[in-house]
Amino acid sequence: MSCVKVQPPETQTVSRAPQFTAAFIVNLIAFTSGFSTGWPATAIPYLEGPESPIPLTPDQSSWIISLLCLVAAFTTPFAAFLPDKIGRKKTGYLVAVSHLICWTLITLATNVIMLYIARTFSGLCSVGVFIFAPTYVVEIAVDQIRGTLGTFVIALCNSGIALSYVIGWLLTYEQVCYVNLCLPVIFILLFYWLPETPKYLIYSGKFEEAKKSLQWFRGRSYDITAEYNQIKASFDNNEPRAPLVPLKEIFASKSILRGLFIVLVLAANHQLCGIYPVLSYTVTIFRESGSDISPNLSSVIVGSLLVVGNVTASFLIDRAGRRRLLIISDSIMSVSLMCIGVYFYLKSIGADVSSIGWLPVTSLSIFVVALSIGVGPMLYLVISEIIPPQIKYVANAMALTLVWFIAFLGAKFFNNLADLIGVHSTFWIFSLCCLLGMLVIIFQLPETKGKSLKEIERLLEGKCKKQEKIHDLPNV
Repeated sequence: MSCVKVQPPETQTVSRAPQFTAAFIVNLIAFTSGFSTGWPATAIPYLEGPESPIPLTPDQSSWIISLLCLVAAFTTPFAAFLPDKIGRKKTGYLVAVSHLICWTLITLATNVIMLYIARTFSGLCSVGVFIFAPTYVVEIAVDQIRGTLGTFVIALCNSGIALSYVIGWLLTYEQVCYVNLCLPVIFILLFYWLPETPKYLIYSGKFEEAKKSLQWFRGRSYDITAEYNQIKASFDNNEPRAPLVPLKEIFASKSILRGLFIVLVLAANHQLCGIYPVLSYTVTIFRESGSDISPNLSSVIVGSLLVVGNVTASFLIDRAGRRRLLIISDSIMSVSLMCIGVYFYLKSIGADVSSIGWLPVTSLSIFVVALSIGVGPMLYLVISEIIPPQIKYVANAMALTLVWFIAFLGAKFFNNLADLIGVHSTFWIFSLCCLLGMLVIIFQLPETKGKSLKEIERLLEGKCKKQEKIHDLPNV
């Protein structure tokens, strides 16, 4: 049996401007989170230096970098249900207030304990961002631009990382803190006039408000009747009401099992490529490489290319497809990391690397562009597309917990691992993980571009093999 795309009966055009505007505003909180992620790259070298107001040891620095991830890993399973408990809007406000607390503490910090507490709040913020923002965007977007809008969360996050490198280089430590205090305030002021998502309003029984919300996102001239009835019918049929399903039902469903397997592999792939320690220690890595290019300038170049890659992804994701971009992304990242490892290996054996001093920044630049067009933004979109509503929050919690836990291990023990086996071997391990991730994508992930969620479920069950060639999971 083949999968046939059911076309909507309406010939009218949906206004996309409200959806793009809302997606941008919602993901400004991801932009703020990006500042928190990128902040240590320039702040830690300063705090470890002779002019530091709070002198740090390398071990204390590693905790400041990694605490965000550790807190996020432990709180994700609970936070995953927050948007359904209090609503998407209230969750957004809560995340913004947590950001304000974080940067107030960093601004006023007089000792390392205050920095630890601030980074704990930063971890809570980051959890909220990557649960709240994708949920909101997926629920307001039409299928045709769902993929493009789904890249905004990573695009804005990476833009925040890039700008944090720039202002960390150009401004003083205190001035950076003041900039970070302003960002959540801007988000709150803009987010205030956005409506709650139609799906949550229907879920809450606020049907008239849901109609007004859907009309706002589709444009005044669009007839929302058919789409509204379809959303309401899905709730009447109890499709997305229960976030939990019996364990035996999960293991009995081939599509759910395949979807969970793919999501967990993508989650591991997302961090085992080494992106978090690379972004957190960017200045340090370039300083250790001995490159002729300034470490701060190198970090700005890398951060800028993160943004370039995400802008490219936003144009490609609904054209080239999810699967193809993931394969290209992993393959290029693997080669780039291998090259970085080769450079550090030659340096470790005393070879003259002066003639290839450009290699680390070039390879790392290619790496971050490849990451941002595939592995970086795709995880959150794929979760929303291949996981059925009944276990969406469970899958979100599992995937994001795994992402944050691996990120914690990378941030906390990157230097220890580099000291133990060498920086070159560490990058080669990252390269191998990218290669393994690519193989799983090739053999397991169906293309979801332009397909409805129902069609994707049928693909995962193997009922559309003429359109997608994917292999069964191995028997365990």
